[in-house]
Amino acid sequence: MNEDQTTGGGDWTAMLKGRLIQNQAASIVKRGDDGSLSLGIPTRKPRFLVWPLTWLIRPPEKKVLHLDAVGARLWLACGNAVPVEDLIENFAIENGLTFHEAR
Repeated sequence: MNEDQTTGGGDWTAMLKGRLIQNQAASIVKRGDDGSLSLGIPTRKPRFLVWPLTWLIRPPEKKVLHLDAVGARLWLACGNAVPVEDLIENFAIENGLTFHEAR
C-alpha cells in the first residue's frame, strides 16, 4: 500500500491543471470598499412548498454569499479560465508566500 492509499490523499498534481469557472447563475449584489463581494445565488423552491403553503411561506429568491477580499479576488480570477496552478502562483506572489503555503 502506498502513502496515498493509507492517508486517503490523492494525486493533487492533476488538480493543478484544472480550470475553475464561476457559477453562471451567481451575480454580484454588492461590492465592498474593502474589496469584499456579496454574491446573489438563486434558490429553488422546496418540493413540499405547494399551494396553499406558498401563500403563507415565501422562500427567498436568492441566497446571499459574502466573500472577504481574498475570496472575492479568487472568485473574480475564476472568470478568466486560468489553471489552478497559475491562481496559486499569483496568490503566493501577491501575499509573499511560497507555492506550497498558498496551495
